[in-house]
Amino acid sequence: MATTNEPAKLLLPYLQRADELQVHDPLVAYYCRLYAIERGLKIPQSERTETTNSLLVSLMNQLEKHRKSLKLSPDDHLHLEGFALNVFAKADKQDRAGRADMNTAKTFYAASIFFETLNQFGELAPDLEQKQKYAAWKAADIRKALKEGRKPVPGPPGGETDLSTPSTPSGCNDVEPQHARNDADPSSQPDPTPPQLPHGLKRHASTNVQPSTQAPDGLKRQTTTNIQPSPPPFANGDYFSHTADSPSFDHQYAHPSSRPDDLNYSQMYHGQSY
Repeated sequence: MATTNEPAKLLLPYLQRADELQVHDPLVAYYCRLYAIERGLKIPQSERTETTNSLLVSLMNQLEKHRKSLKLSPDDHLHLEGFALNVFAKADKQDRAGRADMNTAKTFYAASIFFETLNQFGELAPDLEQKQKYAAWKAADIRKALKEGRKPVPGPPGGETDLSTPSTPSGCNDVEPQHARNDADPSSQPDPTPPQLPHGLKRHASTNVQPSTQAPDGLKRQTTTNIQPSPPPFANGDYFSHTADSPSFDHQYAHPSSRPDDLNYSQMYHGQSY
């Protein structure tokens, strides 16, 4: 990126996930980009650069183009939620089997991004929010251990109990959505209307959004003790580079090499990815 202060770099994790999924799952890719736009529009005008505005305009045009080929539905959040749960389950299974490696960290991180994009449909259910924080923490914890030459410790710290991972095998997209168990509480349901494409770059311009994909300050389990905070994950920036060892999510997560060239947002920032 041209400068270390370029605010658009905060959007790259969502855009890179979208790039990776464009061919295999354009619906998930669409909502990853839509969430990136929502966050981008909350960057104060005073902090935006020419690159920021160019990226937002490009994204809005791209979303409008893809929207025409998609059949958006009020139930799209269930599809995205099921996808996020499956990615999380894949990483969690490998971690608890004691086989965690850098790809496991990347898969956990990707799961945290997919969970985060669900915020565009409404407030996350507590169990989904817990998984999002846990996935981000595990990604940082595994990466830190590997960088230090240590074997990552499986599961939560201190050998705590299971985090209620989904039982559906990874690779299937029929996980029972967590929201379906909240029917008794209408306030917990997401907005039934699919998020709409913004109509201008000035919307929400006065709101400053901080990145939420960093390791949490403290991860509280629902019934046990707090998970101790870890250093912010992937501070060196090498995590977001798309290389041959990018994580494979079976047939549900396309390899970065399958992405159309014109969707590689990292090219806008002099080839540096985050």
